Amino acid sequence: MSIKEVLARNSNTTKTIDISPDNILADMIKKVTNNQNSDSNRNGSNKKCYIADGYVLLEGRFKEEILKKQMIAEAKLKEEGYPIHPTLAYTIVEEPNAGGYTKGYTLQPQAKGSELFNKNMTTEEYHTRLNEIANLGPKKLEKFVSDYIAIASGNILLDPSKSENFFYTKDGISFIDLNYIDQPRPHDLDGYFGELSTILTGCYLPFKHKTPDEKLLPVLKTLSHIFLEKGLNPEAARETLSRRLKDEKTVDMIISNVPHTQPLSLMQRDGGR
Repeated sequence: MSIKEVLARNSNTTKTIDISPDNILADMIKKVTNNQNSDSNRNGSNKKCYIADGYVLLEGRFKEEILKKQMIAEAKLKEEGYPIHPTLAYTIVEEPNAGGYTKGYTLQPQAKGSELFNKNMTTEEYHTRLNEIANLGPKKLEKFVSDYIAIASGNILLDPSKSENFFYTKDGISFIDLNYIDQPRPHDLDGYFGELSTILTGCYLPFKHKTPDEKLLPVLKTLSHIFLEKGLNPEAARETLSRRLKDEKTVDMIISNVPHTQPLSLMQRDGGR
């Protein structure tokens, strides 16, 4: 089923997206199932991933009613200009189990660039990526911050421990492999600062704790300035930075060099990018 069909069948939705990816989905499934030597490019906790011809085929288990809601939410975000890679179509290959989960396939457009971080990176590759993120500059990083907060404030769950679900290019950072939740979980600025400092430094990586402060400083300094200028409490910023950096003097330097303002309406979606 395509996103066009999902939207058309939803009684509360009148807009549709003029795409027809079902034949692409069927063709990719056929290639994967007929090729015994076909290996998935990436394995998640419950998904296998196959990439070909500019598309990503995900094999896994999902609840159909949740996936339909996710496709509608993703279509709205895409229409508003957010850099996401939405689910274009899906098909079911097994009846649902007792928990309502069914086996099936979903189709997404392939993201440009590469994973922000991943556990197979070498230390050198990790340091290079930190430098690349810092070189995006304040404007592009601020856009990522705003995009992240807008998306996470709605019905999409973003996992800060999975930096591989964020794709880096020199033009900015995009979002893949989104998950739908019925109840939004918006945070305050402190919560979002903690999550984004995790994502942008890959701090879950096993070798990150050995990284010297000077490698992390450019990214964390820019990120801190973005949040502090938007009204993040300096002491809340200090607490998070103290978990990321080893030297308290470096933390003091970041906090003391930023003019603080009153909180802005960052928590509210701005209706488009």
